[in-house]
Amino acid sequence: MSEEVISRSGLSSATKPRCSFAGLPIEIITQICSNLCLHCQLDHVVDAPYDQVAAGMADQIALCRLSKCSKLFRDIAQPILFHWYHGMEMDDYHLQLIRLSSFVLPILRQQHLAASVKALSFSEVADPSASYAGLDHREVRNRTLVDPEGLCAKAAEQLGGHLERRKVIFNTRPTVEVLQEIALASSPNLSQVALHRNHAEGSQGYSWVAWEYDMPNLTYLAFPGHPFIEDRNYSPDESTMHLQEAMKMLEHAPNLRTLIAPDCPGDDAIAVFAEYLRGSLPWDVKLPNLKKLSLNGLMAIQVQEIVNHCPVLEDLEFYDHMYYTPRGMLTPELLGPVASTLRRLCYSVIPTTPDSGYWDTDDFNFDTQFLPGSWLYAEFRNWEDCKGKGLDFSSFPGLGELELEQQVLYGDLFFEKDANSELATSPSEFLVRIPKSLRRLRVGCVNYWPVIFRDLRALAEDRAQFPKLKQVEVEVFRTPPEAQCRELVEAFSKAGIDLHVSYVVPVDRSRGLLPPRPGDPELERSLVVYDS
Repeated sequence: MSEEVISRSGLSSATKPRCSFAGLPIEIITQICSNLCLHCQLDHVVDAPYDQVAAGMADQIALCRLSKCSKLFRDIAQPILFHWYHGMEMDDYHLQLIRLSSFVLPILRQQHLAASVKALSFSEVADPSASYAGLDHREVRNRTLVDPEGLCAKAAEQLGGHLERRKVIFNTRPTVEVLQEIALASSPNLSQVALHRNHAEGSQGYSWVAWEYDMPNLTYLAFPGHPFIEDRNYSPDESTMHLQEAMKMLEHAPNLRTLIAPDCPGDDAIAVFAEYLRGSLPWDVKLPNLKKLSLNGLMAIQVQEIVNHCPVLEDLEFYDHMYYTPRGMLTPELLGPVASTLRRLCYSVIPTTPDSGYWDTDDFNFDTQFLPGSWLYAEFRNWEDCKGKGLDFSSFPGLGELELEQQVLYGDLFFEKDANSELATSPSEFLVRIPKSLRRLRVGCVNYWPVIFRDLRALAEDRAQFPKLKQVEVEVFRTPPEAQCRELVEAFSKAGIDLHVSYVVPVDRSRGLLPPRPGDPELERSLVVYDS
């Protein structure tokens, strides 16, 4: 027998064709590289949760190593490697500076890499004084010399505007903020941005307040708000920025589709808010293509001003964390300009933090409504806009998803007029406020079960009024009576509607019914289950 080993295919080892990674078609290699890019895997990478970002950065290391293997792999992998940058959360300013400069300087040297940038996520800037504590002046200068070629100053000169005017300040030692702004202004195909900014003290702080650079491809912009860091607490009143400080940037993003802005306070950013109250700082930014808007920290009247400039708005999320003051709520009248375009509304006013008091049995009883004299009773009595029948969105012809708390939905009639009287509401008063176009209804913070049980049963029985309704979600503080819950499930099943009854999830960084802040972990809801 020949010394050559005969393979099962009948070819000898000497003649059998070899297969190598480099020999694969370019399309397959490109797809493999794309599978290592989190931007290519997610619709929105800039606000991905931390665990996904950490895994994505590990894949970026693999892409980086692959790009150094050969010219072929560099040409394929390197542009994909520069699809997205995430700043992570770092307490060391020097590490932030080094890491960001390693991304920014290459895109300034090679224009094709700048054109590859699609998504940028910039985290909170660390305190430089803490990073350089204990170092003498020479050591600080050496550690901040991240751009010996002066590429940032040259880019600023080409970009013009406020960056050019400030180039003499940073020269070869750009700050983290300057690097962030140059990256934003130098990436022509940028479509997603997450940008953390603290309060800018009017127009004297970060130059982004006076932004002058067009971002025609930007469609998704998120201001993450207070960053999520385990074992690090933030006051809910801690100021990040006022949304009106971003007006110049928004003016230069005419094709923006989504704007996420948590923790942009209406009263913490004192300088800007004072100007607003004087009427000297109106909202005058047109957002002609904005489809989704998610806010908290502003007042309802400010939200109205923004909505007035969003002619095609379809999805609105608003958490009014200052619900406890006798101020105006986000009534249907305030949303009049988008009544015909709105497809989803999530309006929340109740914090579900563990210390909010909603788990205190002295304040409410699951079977008897709010107790007269309790602080909750007094607060909701102050809701002037909820007096009567609660908020009514039946006049919104295209509204398909509605998410409200029980207290907002029922308003003042939620309270019993007399401890021994019948319920102050009727099923018809509940049903008349529901749009006929509704596909999904979510009722949160249910702390009075009897009325929601009665009205949802009526909803299932009167299914013909709501032909498009497919799903109803109810979130409770306590386990409802088993017989009533099973009765509802059966009634909705007969009506062809999915019913989900789950528990309210206590969250330290609650935004009420709204999704978590960009970058925060997703909430896991627990369905109500009974022992069989």
